[in-house]
Amino acid sequence: MTVDKSKNLPEGKLKNQCRTCEAALKHCFVEVFGRRKVLDKVVSAFFRANKKFGSRDRQFINESIFAVFRYWGIVQKLLDTQELAAIKEGRENYSALSLGKIIYFALLLDGSEFAAMRFWRSELKNISVEYNSDPIEMANRVFAELKMDEKATLSDVIPLDFQGLISKDIDLSILAERLASRPPMWIRLQTDKVEELFEEFNSLGFDYQFHPKITTAVSLNNPKVNLYTLESFKKGYFELQDLASQVIGLVANPHKGERWLDVCAGAGGKTLQLATLMERKGTVVASDIRSYKLQDLKLRAKRAAFPNIMTKEFDNSLFKGKNAGKYDGVLVDAPCSCSGVWRRNAESRWTLDISELEEISRIQLEILEKSCTAVKIEGFLIYATCSIFLVENEAVVREFLKRHEEFKLVEFVNPLNGEIVPDGMLQADIKNNNCDSMFVAKLMRK
Repeated sequence: MTVDKSKNLPEGKLKNQCRTCEAALKHCFVEVFGRRKVLDKVVSAFFRANKKFGSRDRQFINESIFAVFRYWGIVQKLLDTQELAAIKEGRENYSALSLGKIIYFALLLDGSEFAAMRFWRSELKNISVEYNSDPIEMANRVFAELKMDEKATLSDVIPLDFQGLISKDIDLSILAERLASRPPMWIRLQTDKVEELFEEFNSLGFDYQFHPKITTAVSLNNPKVNLYTLESFKKGYFELQDLASQVIGLVANPHKGERWLDVCAGAGGKTLQLATLMERKGTVVASDIRSYKLQDLKLRAKRAAFPNIMTKEFDNSLFKGKNAGKYDGVLVDAPCSCSGVWRRNAESRWTLDISELEEISRIQLEILEKSCTAVKIEGFLIYATCSIFLVENEAVVREFLKRHEEFKLVEFVNPLNGEIVPDGMLQADIKNNNCDSMFVAKLMRK
């Protein structure tokens, strides 16, 4: 919930905020639905191109846009058939009035209170519904007050086409509740200088809490400060990393002096975690097909003074020749649908094409098969995704095992609760943990 502190701004300024917000949302609709671009990158580019906006304007526009996409399945019901079709096709032939109505509705569902909202309120003047954390229930009260023949259901939060594909370990009602809220902020400690770190946090008035089981995982409640500017961050004392993502490295459980390969390292969040768990002794080789991501990793490793991280652009030499069977462990954090991070990618529920999953799972299996040759006897192969779909997770693992009898699933301890995972596969628990939903499987070479 956001409470605006700009109530004393002039009326003209507040009206301009609304008009600008409507224009920004129209731009985002064209870029996201018409050109299939990623929402947060579209919004960032919009602000870079419009540096005249102050912090209040930016906050209002940013939160309005993300609220609309968060509740898109519900708020689109205020649009007529032609307007909805135009938006989904990336066209612009619909009114600013319609945009204002859906922004206002989305902010209501989000529990936000911006002063400028009153300029849209007149279009929905019959609404007197109090905030309710259940957006489906609240939306249906709004529709009733507007005397609309509409009803919000679970399928307006989790598209029906996807519901049957989701892991049975995930309660759809809990998932819907999570998707209707903003993503959490977690950090991972990677220092023994915690006293210095939390002195800075306390001086800034941060509201933080340790995870009850994972002592290096700390949640931050809306710190209102750019964490990248903190001295403790510049010294490499912590990294921003979701709780579910931290689970992956803990399941891998590397030991000091070992040699590990992170196949799809990206910017290296899990690489840094592996190196930390190894007490900075041994080697972690980080690889990715995107060389610019590896440059980001090099900067992060340098900031925290890691001596045991190497980077190498992805190619077959990682798994063959002198590297065949030489690694104590290989982590494959595979490219995926990113359905497990829908809370962060507010648009992806509405833009993901179900037909893409077959090709994604084929690529995942291909990477897993390439990577397995690097694992030594009694070494570990860790397969992870940020997906909640069975076809990308259990199905890929089962198909891999059919083709590779030299590997088997092994049990491990669930870092989130300390319980044994006997079948060697885990979908991160979102019911008892406010986090993303990642999948991890632990296999061992016989």
